[in-house]
Amino acid sequence: MERSATTLLMPDGVRLAADVHRPAHGAGRAPLLLLHGTLVSRLDYRSFAPLLAAAWGGDVVVPDRRGRDASLPQPANHSLLTEADDLDAMVAATGAAAVVGHSYGGTVTLLAAGRNPGAWTWATYDAALNPAGVLAAMWRPELRERLDAGDLDTTWALLVGGLRTAGPVSRLPGRVLARLGHVLAGHPGAGARMYAALPGSVRELESVLELVAQPGNQRASARLDSAAADASAQGDSAQPGPATGSRGAAGLHAASGSEGTSPGDNAPAPGAAFEAPAEEPFPLPERGLMLNGALSPSYFRDATRFAVAAHPGLEHGLVPWGMHNAVMLPAPVLARRIARWCLEHPAVPPALPVPTTVVP
Repeated sequence: MERSATTLLMPDGVRLAADVHRPAHGAGRAPLLLLHGTLVSRLDYRSFAPLLAAAWGGDVVVPDRRGRDASLPQPANHSLLTEADDLDAMVAATGAAAVVGHSYGGTVTLLAAGRNPGAWTWATYDAALNPAGVLAAMWRPELRERLDAGDLDTTWALLVGGLRTAGPVSRLPGRVLARLGHVLAGHPGAGARMYAALPGSVRELESVLELVAQPGNQRASARLDSAAADASAQGDSAQPGPATGSRGAAGLHAASGSEGTSPGDNAPAPGAAFEAPAEEPFPLPERGLMLNGALSPSYFRDATRFAVAAHPGLEHGLVPWGMHNAVMLPAPVLARRIARWCLEHPAVPPALPVPTTVVP
C-alpha cells in the first residue's frame, strides 16, 4: 500500500490537501473519495482508507474539507450548499466513480448526490440529517456564544457532550469534559486538530440546522425558532454541567426521552415501521447505501430510517459492532462491505427523455 500527498484545486483557486491511498494490487478502477466528518481531518482516516483502497481495487482519495484550521477557513457564505459545491469540484478533479461520506461528510454526500443523480455511486456512514427540524430542539445558543468568546474548552465540552459521538467519553460531566479537552489540546495529534477545527465544526452544525429551516419549510422553521426561544427562556449558564439529557446539560441536548438519555433513545427499533415526516432537509437521492453503527447515537439511525421510508431505493445497513468512529479504525470487514456495495451498484445516469414524433 502506498500513500502520497496531493492537493485538489477548487474553482475559487483554493487548494485542499488530500491523501491518496493506492493499493499494491489495484484493478485500475477510477478513484473513490472518502469525505471526513466534523472535528476531524483526512489524517484521522489513515487506518481505514488503505483497507478501503484494497477492497475497492483503486485509489482512495481523502481530502481535507475547509475549516480544519485557521490557515484554510470556510468561506463567509459557508453552508451545506458550498460544501456540496466543493464535493462536486473534488469529483471533477479526481474523476472519482464513488463517494463515501462520514457523519457531516455524509450529509454533504447526500446533498451532492441528490442534485447529481447517477453521476457517481455513494455510501454514507452515520450521515447527519435534520429531517423536519428534529435536531433543532437539541441546539443550545451558548455553543456559539462560548466559541465567539474564545472559550474553546467549554465549546469542545458542549459539542462532544451534546453530539455523543465519542462513546463513553461523551457522558462525562461537562466540567470534566472541558478539562479533558484542555489537556488534549496541549498535545500534538488528534486533540490539537479537534481544537483547530472547532470554529468550522460549529459552523457545520449550524449549516445542517439552517438548510432545513428555509422559507417554505414552515414546520421546521417553527421548531428551530421555538427551540431557540425556549433555550433563551431557560437562562441556563454557559458553563457546561453534567452531560445528561437535561436542558442545561450541553450545547446539544436530548430532545426526547427522559433525563440522562441520548437523542433518539426512545426511537423505534431497527426494522420497525417509521413514519416519514412531511419535509425533507433537502432533495435526497433515490439510490444509495446508508450505514449506521449499532453503537452510534441513535439519532443517526432515526435520520436514516426517515430517508429510507421516503425513498425505497435507498438501502439501510446496520454495523453491529460499529461506533460512530468505525470508519476511522482498522475495520477490514466494514471496508469490504462498503467497497462491495459500490462495486455492485455502479452509477446509472438517468435515462434521457425519448423524443416524441408529432404527426401533422
